[in-house]
Amino acid sequence: MFLGTPYNPYPVSSTLPTISTTTTSTNTGTSCPRNNTFTGPNAVDSPNYPNYYGSSIECEYHLNVASGNLVTLRFLEFYLKSTDYIDLYEGDNDSILLNRLHGTISSNTWFTTQYSNRMFVRFVSTAGFSNVSGWVLFFKAQQYGKFLIFMNFVVIF
Repeated sequence: MFLGTPYNPYPVSSTLPTISTTTTSTNTGTSCPRNNTFTGPNAVDSPNYPNYYGSSIECEYHLNVASGNLVTLRFLEFYLKSTDYIDLYEGDNDSILLNRLHGTISSNTWFTTQYSNRMFVRFVSTAGFSNVSGWVLFFKAQQYGKFLIFMNFVVIF
């Protein structure tokens, strides 16, 4: 039995493909992508990455993996102004918030849906200039594990 949080009950491989951020950019300029639905495994980045992403924008991304799996992601780069943030949601809408992320995030941190093969991501940039580079995330399918979560206690069997 493991106690406390943050513990991810889903075992995740730490092996990632090599991603060239100069050739895989999903956005150019400081606007959101027109096609915001992605199927994993895949990489997604902030507008204008690796340059400043712009101010006063809100972008939405739909991440999908094969049915019967969970979405798991990690940020390969994550540098935001203190007032900007990314929300990660369970499913394909904003009804179940999993995490709100801002500032900097370690590339060793994985985020996983709890029951859905879809994750909705909202990136919000507030007014004001900064020289931060934004973010790049990698996501893929993760098979369901055998686990039980009860009152923040995780039991794996």
